[in-house]
Amino acid sequence: MTEKNTKMRCSHCGEIGTIREIVYWLPAPNFDFKRYVSGGCSVILDGPNLACTKCGWEGLSGSSSDF
Repeated sequence: MTEKNTKMRCSHCGEIGTIREIVYWLPAPNFDFKRYVSGGCSVILDGPNLACTKCGWEGLSGSSSDF
């Protein structure tokens, strides 16, 4: 989780500090679920790269609908 993510507000639920980067592929046994969200085993081209851990929102950083 980057410093920027800890200050981001979810555009869907409004919570601050719940945005995490999505990491694709099967998570390793030591995967840090507090820092990242698992995106699953398949990479989605142009898929979401951020997720909210409170409401489940997913989106792309930098899109007009974010934050």
